Amino acid sequence: MLILIFNFTGRVLSTASTNGVGSDAYFNGIQDILPIDGGREVLVADLLNHCIRKVDTQTRVVSTFAGICGRAVPLPDKSSLALKTVLEFPQKIIANEEEDTFYYLLHDRVVKHDILSG
Repeated sequence: MLILIFNFTGRVLSTASTNGVGSDAYFNGIQDILPIDGGREVLVADLLNHCIRKVDTQTRVVSTFAGICGRAVPLPDKSSLALKTVLEFPQKIIANEEEDTFYYLLHDRVVKHDILSG
């Protein structure tokens, strides 16, 4: 099933990173989308906002799933005291929903995000 989400939610011709309902939400460089939860939600790689957004396809609510939109920030990593991986320029999203794990292709690496541990 193909769902065209950007006809009913979000503005793409802007440089803002606001969450919201429908056209109150702003995206900046949509790079990839990934349906999850049986298509009820869609993850969006918001390239120039350095974050992963989540769109509820029923309520049209756009929220931040990973990162802080508008800023490249380290992803949480409770397993290591090493330098944090910065979520910047996300280009592709891959999901393993059975393990609650997502992989993001960033501009120069792939990172794993275990949503149960942060």
